[in-house]
Amino acid sequence: MGGARLLLGRDLRDLSSGAAFRIMVAVFIVMALAMAVGAAGLAAGIATAPDASTRAGLSMPYGQLLYFGSVLPLLGFIWLFAGATLSREKASGHLETLLATPLEPRDILLAKTEAMVLPGLSMTGLALLLELAAAGIASASVAGPAHDAFALVFPPALLATCVVANPVLFAGLAALTVILALRASPDAAILPSFALGFGLMIAVPGGAAIGIVDLRSWGFAGLSFGLAAIEWGIVAGLARGLSKERIVLSSREDK
Repeated sequence: MGGARLLLGRDLRDLSSGAAFRIMVAVFIVMALAMAVGAAGLAAGIATAPDASTRAGLSMPYGQLLYFGSVLPLLGFIWLFAGATLSREKASGHLETLLATPLEPRDILLAKTEAMVLPGLSMTGLALLLELAAAGIASASVAGPAHDAFALVFPPALLATCVVANPVLFAGLAALTVILALRASPDAAILPSFALGFGLMIAVPGGAAIGIVDLRSWGFAGLSFGLAAIEWGIVAGLARGLSKERIVLSSREDK
């Protein structure tokens, strides 16, 4: 475990020293601020809406702001860095050098997964904190009739999805990407993340628009937790067959 911590520290230093990383962080900070402004406006509208149908109409885009604020940073770091980093390490022979150390394959898997997840989690936490703080301040600062605005501005099921289910889901996606890159090709390993990411970007807004997806429901939260459980089950199954020999063979096949 100590070796995994050292590898994690080195990977995070290498990742954060690149220009692409700094650009991505800047982009996500700007995105988080823009989403916070949007959340504040929508929350104020919800708090002052004269009827339930108007509140429900405003809560849909508000919920999507919260949801994608928790998804995009996690997904972005996987897309841009997971496959490319392991591809470079395989091509340079650095990965084979790591395998000559006492590190076990699971230590490498753990460290490289955490290196992908931790920056995304930080950006996700910042985005959600800004959005919820802005929404809370905006809704509390306007006078309106007594109604269920608080439950719409701070929907418990959606918060469970954004704060718990999505980090677990996308940590599993990062682990799946890393383990596929270690076992086979880093280029092919990124495909599941593209499939899941673009699928969510199409299905969630589309499903919400036609009324079959409710981000504020516990059913959607349960679906997210279930998908995360399936994903981690796949990772656990693939990890059982991960060996130094398998990683070395895949590295040579990629050259």
